[in-house]
Amino acid sequence: MPDVASIRPFDLGQDLDAALTIWSAAAAAAHPFIEGEGTGERLAKVRDIYFPMAESYVVEDEDTKLTGFVSLIPGPGNTTEIGGLFVDPARQGSGFGQALVGYCARAKGTLTLEVFEKNETARRFYDRAGFIEESRRRDPETGHVLIRKTRLARN
Repeated sequence: MPDVASIRPFDLGQDLDAALTIWSAAAAAAHPFIEGEGTGERLAKVRDIYFPMAESYVVEDEDTKLTGFVSLIPGPGNTTEIGGLFVDPARQGSGFGQALVGYCARAKGTLTLEVFEKNETARRFYDRAGFIEESRRRDPETGHVLIRKTRLARN
């Protein structure tokens, strides 16, 4: 189990720089098939559009260092969609992502998300977390295949 000190709501003023640093490194590592991932126009969209519109939470380690975050948006039907979940690449595999998924599932119930077909590491992570493939579609922005996955609420 990781040394998770807390999961708390994202504070746009306090957490934005650290979260963008994590997103940039993690997105570039996870999506090497997307040109310019983690930088430029894609970074600006995350900063200026996605963070302000999403309900986000951060996970901190025992030293209160931000190690990852999850951003939630309304999903299809009565679900919550994970719009993004990113953990500092140096801390991946240490349980921080699992802690964020568990927190969201307890708070929101059924969760949905989309993950790139080529992102095999994330696909395996979400499979272990109980997400089941529902459908596939081609992302109009990148041209790559996205897989929609759902994790049903557990009583």
